[in-house]
Order: sequence, then C-alpha cells, then structure tokens
Amino acid sequence: GISMKGISHITSRAVNEIGAFCRMLIPLYEGMDENPTVVCMKGPRWEKELDETKELYNLQIDRFESREIILPFSRSTRFLVEFQLGSVKEV
Repeated sequence: GISMKGISHITSRAVNEIGAFCRMLIPLYEGMDENPTVVCMKGPRWEKELDETKELYNLQIDRFESREIILPFSRSTRFLVEFQLGSVKEV
C-alpha cells in the first residue's frame, strides 16, 4: 500500500460532503504519524454540512478555520474549510 508517513494535509474539492470524504480517509488516517489537516472547498451550506458530519460520523475536530473566497471568472462564493481531524469512526 501507499505510505502516509509525513503527510500533513489532505485536500478535497468537489469530492463529496465532508463526512463522506472523512470516512474515505479512515484507511489512510490509520497509517499517518500525526492527525492530518483537512482542507475542503465548500459552498455556502458548509456550516450545516459540518455540523451534520460531526454528529453522523462521530467526528472530532481539534482545530478549525474557514475563509471565504471569490472564484475568478464566475465570481461565485466558496469557502475553504480547514480543520485538524482528531478522529473519525466508521458507522
């Protein structure tokens, strides 16, 4: 398999909702030296999605930050949601 040692960040753009993406990380997460920082590009409903994710997937977030960005050309608003993934349990 792929070694995840030394990986500090995992990014997502248009992959899935936050919880499903974090659930996909379970096999990778177990091989990491430290808790990874997850960065997701999300739309305006990201807060609701993150709240639902914490409940549904028993997600522990140790550090959290979000930044609003405006995409070039389309001028659409997106949010970079960054968090330290403390734990995620398969349900």
